[in-house]
Amino acid sequence: MSTERTLQRAFRPSNLWPEFEAAVDKVAQEIDASTERTDYAQRRELLTGWTLPESDWRVILATIPQRKNRGTQDSILGTILIWSEVTQSYYGHCPVLSSLKVGSMERRRVIAAITQLNRAAFKNNPPRFIRVLRQYAAALSSACDKGRDLKVHAAKVIG
Repeated sequence: MSTERTLQRAFRPSNLWPEFEAAVDKVAQEIDASTERTDYAQRRELLTGWTLPESDWRVILATIPQRKNRGTQDSILGTILIWSEVTQSYYGHCPVLSSLKVGSMERRRVIAAITQLNRAAFKNNPPRFIRVLRQYAAALSSACDKGRDLKVHAAKVIG
C-alpha cells in the first residue's frame, strides 16, 4: 500500500485530507521559492578526501568528561561523524569508512568505536559533545558552500 493511500485513510474519518494536502503544497511552494539551497552532492564531492586533523579530534574529544574508552582516539571516527553531519548522509556512506573492506576487522572496530563513542557522549554529556560536533560541522559546511579552504580549527570554532 502506498504512503499516500495510508495517509488518506488516516485523515478521511476526520476530514483532514484537504488540509493536509494544502499544507504539503504550501511547504513545496516555500521550498521552490527559496533562494538558499544546499548542494549536498557538492559537499560530498568536496569532502571525498577530507579527514579530520588529529589535533582537532583531541579538542572535540576533550568535551566528553570521564571518557575511559581509548578506542576513540583515532580521528577516523571524528571524520566519519562530521562528514555525516555536513553531508546529511548515513555515516556508512562516508568515503573513509567505505574504503575499509566490508567485514574486515578494521571496519568492525571503527563501527563499534562509533557506537561506543555515541553511547559515552550521550551518557556523560550529550549536549556539549553533540553541540561541538555540530559547530565544527557547521564551519566545515560553510567552507564547502563558499568554496573556501576546508581547514577548520576546532579551538577557534568551539571557543
